[in-house]
Amino acid sequence: MQVLEEYSTVSIVLKFTHIISSCIWFGTVVCIGVLLYLNHESGSTAELNAFNLGIHYLDNYLIGPSVIISILSGVFLCFCKKLQLFACRWVIKKWLGSLIAVAFGLIWLAPWLRELEIICKINQFMVFTIPGYYRAYYLNHISLVVQEIMLLYLILISLLKPCADHKNCIHCRERFGYKRDE
Repeated sequence: MQVLEEYSTVSIVLKFTHIISSCIWFGTVVCIGVLLYLNHESGSTAELNAFNLGIHYLDNYLIGPSVIISILSGVFLCFCKKLQLFACRWVIKKWLGSLIAVAFGLIWLAPWLRELEIICKINQFMVFTIPGYYRAYYLNHISLVVQEIMLLYLILISLLKPCADHKNCIHCRERFGYKRDE
């Protein structure tokens, strides 16, 4: 019995790893948004510090590893399925979107989360009267919404696999039975 190439064990494990790590990445971003909202609703400095500590740990110990695993499993999945990293437009869009999402999180979102944490640690009793706290708080919320939209876009690309040029795409030629015109 011949096993189809797309259903090999390695391919299934890589696809499962990619899906799970992407779900953890998206779910953790949503959880940080919920904790950030609850952070603003807290009544004491102990609650405020607990929420900030939770956000810090989610960011460092869930988002970081899940992003790395997601990207690496995506690379290995491309090589396993012989997609080539620059053969299909949807693969290129996914790579660019992933790199933009990671860069946005590292360059824009993470520093605002750190600033919010620092403001809360330094000014524990007067934190809600500081204008810098509200600026960091609202910028975090806006950044989290943008990050969630970017991750949903990446998930949508994975599900639909849109390709404008079926005849030049290796994946689509095999999928739809097109032959390359030489």
